Amino acid sequence: MNLLAMQNEANGIVQDDAYVDLIADYINESFLQAAGQVNLPDLKRLATISTQSGEMYNSLRGVTGGFNGRLTSIIGEYSEDIIVYNTLEDMVNEIQRQSRTFTDVGAVEMIALEGHVLWYFPIPAVPQSIAAIVFGNPPVLINETDSPDSFPDHVHKNIGVHGACYMAFDQIEDGLEGAKVNTLAHYALFQKGISDLHAWIAKNRKNYITSVMNV
Repeated sequence: MNLLAMQNEANGIVQDDAYVDLIADYINESFLQAAGQVNLPDLKRLATISTQSGEMYNSLRGVTGGFNGRLTSIIGEYSEDIIVYNTLEDMVNEIQRQSRTFTDVGAVEMIALEGHVLWYFPIPAVPQSIAAIVFGNPPVLINETDSPDSFPDHVHKNIGVHGACYMAFDQIEDGLEGAKVNTLAHYALFQKGISDLHAWIAKNRKNYITSVMNV
């Protein structure tokens, strides 16, 4: 579905003139949210992450093509030397277990991603570049003929249309007594689209055995 088709369908469901100009933004936000929950092959990127002298962290918001908060692996010369932790707390616990101090200086041995912030330890004496596989943001739909081509066709309606509807109804039904019936209904369909996307990725994933993956 292109942007115009999704807008027309969503506006036909919402039927509120106050939201006509907002639907396109909601559609884009829906695909952005979905991309942040899956490892979508078309959004996979090779990024070079630079550490900062004297700092234990750096933001990845400036990664080319955007960054949706998903990092899958370290590659290249540091792939065997850097351990990737699921949370900053896990990394901190390991540092403490080794009876080390947070001001230790040296080549990076550990990293943990929290949102768009990459934490690393020890602190490099000079900036260190680390190559990683990350996932970017889907292209923003601007023109009426634009389509979310990073996503398979069969999830466009649930993610784009029903995602936009749930966001609109969440505002429309705000403050009403009782359950937000329309919001919940369209949110369920939006989540179904994401579940279908997970299933599609799992079905089409190619499995490789590689020495560069350390997570």
